[in-house]
Amino acid sequence: MSEEEIYRRFIEWMKKSWYGLPEAEEMIPLIKTRYTPEEASLLTGLPYSPTELEALAKLKGMNPSELAPRLDDLASKGVVFRSASGGKVGYSLNDSFFVLLRSSFWQEYPDQTRKAMAPLANRYFYRGFFDPYAGVQARGLRAIPVKETIADTREILPYEDVSKVLDAQDYICVTACSCRNRKNLDPDSPHCKHPTETCLHFGRLARYIVEQGLGREIYREEAKGNFKRGR
Repeated sequence: MSEEEIYRRFIEWMKKSWYGLPEAEEMIPLIKTRYTPEEASLLTGLPYSPTELEALAKLKGMNPSELAPRLDDLASKGVVFRSASGGKVGYSLNDSFFVLLRSSFWQEYPDQTRKAMAPLANRYFYRGFFDPYAGVQARGLRAIPVKETIADTREILPYEDVSKVLDAQDYICVTACSCRNRKNLDPDSPHCKHPTETCLHFGRLARYIVEQGLGREIYREEAKGNFKRGR
């Protein structure tokens, strides 16, 4: 199978996720930068919901002992989600939103893949990635005049109230802000002068991030200090 056919099939599979893979000039170059042809071939058809290794090995026609290290390597890159429960390990394919805008930029160090991805991801962000959701706020709705003033219930909560969210979490980690990091790695984008290691994650996602080396575990007091610093 040719390289172009491998990527075509992979792109078609990525389009089946909840977010899809919107068309844009930057889409194919970005996919080729993030995924090697070998990775794209392996990941095509990988379920988006957690699936045990044995079932995946059968799906891919591979020995579990051969497939596991390959999936573990992809999990460390943030393109596959790895979780363990009850002694069983499950894997699932991460969608385009997760990979192209988030996990690829959680680590601060500027390796060659991230540096190559950043300009493409930034342009894709503005030139098509969100097109499928344009006008979503009003889609399927129609205005009904009520001839009354409706109060705006939105509010900015004080730090003391927001910090209570941290008290309810059993596991917390911090990563680089993928938006800031993505801009800082792009020579054509204005450099962000704010702190970079500011994004907090909780629970199952946080454990995945720490286990894959994409971020580090922190405790509540440091998280609260991070909260203040990142405001």
